[in-house]
Amino acid sequence: MFMNDTEVKKFRKYAKDNNPEMFVKSLFPEKFKDIVVQCFMENKVTFEKLFNDPDFYEKVKDIMADELYKSLRKD
Repeated sequence: MFMNDTEVKKFRKYAKDNNPEMFVKSLFPEKFKDIVVQCFMENKVTFEKLFNDPDFYEKVKDIMADELYKSLRKD
């Protein structure tokens, strides 16, 4: 979902011009929330654990931010 999101595609230049910490702390959190909420609406049961377990949510968010950042910097 992240890589197909038109707004995320605009993050590519930001990812290339900034360090990972700036990306993870500034752009990613709000986009992560938006996409997770969208996923939740599409499949509530699957995402209940994500929303009910703050530690799990943070771990998933950090992993997703890292992977998206690396992917955006490849091109």
